[in-house]
Amino acid sequence: MRSILGKDFTFKDCEEFGASDITGRPPQTFHVAHYHADNSRNGVSATGVNGFNYFCTWKDPGDFNARRPTCSSCNPPPRENIF
Repeated sequence: MRSILGKDFTFKDCEEFGASDITGRPPQTFHVAHYHADNSRNGVSATGVNGFNYFCTWKDPGDFNARRPTCSSCNPPPRENIF
């Protein structure tokens, strides 16, 4: 099964975190390994393929960081791969 995460999907203008605190680098654009959206906070906690953690925000539903990957020609995983 092909995943868009890590290859084609990015968030931008995000705060970058190291092991315990904000790195202080300017807002980053990065390729996403995995993420969790919290729509009540208009934010996304994500891990980049580089291993850093990020927090990204948006104001409006149409903003760049409010997008989510979609699939128009996906098939479900084989039955033996479902938990």
